[in-house]
Amino acid sequence: MANRKNRESNIELLRILAAMAVVIMHYNGRGSLGGFANVAGGSFNEIILTFFEAVTICAVNLFVIISGYFMRSSQKRDLLKPLELFCRYLIFELAAFIIGAAFKSEYRSFDGFLSFFTGYYWFVFIYIALYIISPYLNLVFDTITPKGRKTMLLLSLATFSVYPFIIDILAYRTGRTFAGTSTIGLEGAQSGYTIVTFVLMYLLGCYLRDMDREYKTGNLICFLAADIAAIGTWMYVDKLLTGSFIMDSASINYENPMVIFEAVLVFLIFRNIKMKNVKAINELAGASFSVYLLHIYFLSFFNTAESVKGNPVFLVLHILGSAVIIYILVYIINKVYELITVPVFKAVDHKWKKNRFFDAKDGFQN
Repeated sequence: MANRKNRESNIELLRILAAMAVVIMHYNGRGSLGGFANVAGGSFNEIILTFFEAVTICAVNLFVIISGYFMRSSQKRDLLKPLELFCRYLIFELAAFIIGAAFKSEYRSFDGFLSFFTGYYWFVFIYIALYIISPYLNLVFDTITPKGRKTMLLLSLATFSVYPFIIDILAYRTGRTFAGTSTIGLEGAQSGYTIVTFVLMYLLGCYLRDMDREYKTGNLICFLAADIAAIGTWMYVDKLLTGSFIMDSASINYENPMVIFEAVLVFLIFRNIKMKNVKAINELAGASFSVYLLHIYFLSFFNTAESVKGNPVFLVLHILGSAVIIYILVYIINKVYELITVPVFKAVDHKWKKNRFFDAKDGFQN
């Protein structure tokens, strides 16, 4: 979203890993084709999938925290950037539909067409909305004291993470909806798939950008290991106690305070890494958003349903290898896409000047 010349390679590496983590999450839970739907219950392979789910569940939160960290310093935004993201989404999904329709007749319908633009891509629209309102969030941060920022974050976490998560747990445990009692929406926190959770993560990124205090990496790793163990155990015990599908556990909701804490710990660990500006990392990180858009189509070629029934060592290698290979493939596609579209957006950039840039204080710049 921002100028990558000013990026920090340690955080760019984290962005790459976060995109790979999303691939692993969908490796585990991609409906009837996902790992959990096909692994033998109670097997060691199921424990492996549970571990990977607990490790990667913070990926989306991390992506938004990184955005807050980098976009914290500016109250100005360019509407060409969300337009480019939206066009990238439309072009990739249209290409996927055309390719899919060539091989599968069920896609050759209006409903089949629409299926390529919904479901997995909720974050595109929420992220664009966050980008547009983010300079006003920065303005709020600039107008209050450090103590006030800390208080605002604590109250926001209590109001939009802890409390709605408790309501979600009650709903899971009792089978009731508790409609209207959540602070996020009529139907609860929606597992954190909302602009509310995104704003909270963005504010955390802003706070971490301004934070002077540093934590020892060893301590952070210990806390992270304990947090991952707690999430994974909770997830597995939920399945044993309720007999429900393991992915239905509230423990892996994005608004879960433990998932948020995991994202913060991972971010702080990578921020502590002292790394020179590595062009290769910065270049690869530019494909992370495209990985979010395209990875689901590549996963269908990796035969997840069979890999989870085999040797545990092979399963681990298959999970990690799938994430790496998909990232590389999408990077290549992303370079081709940019080769074609960059001249178009440069032309738009040259022609569109009025009512394109806006400032949180002064509005649109004509």
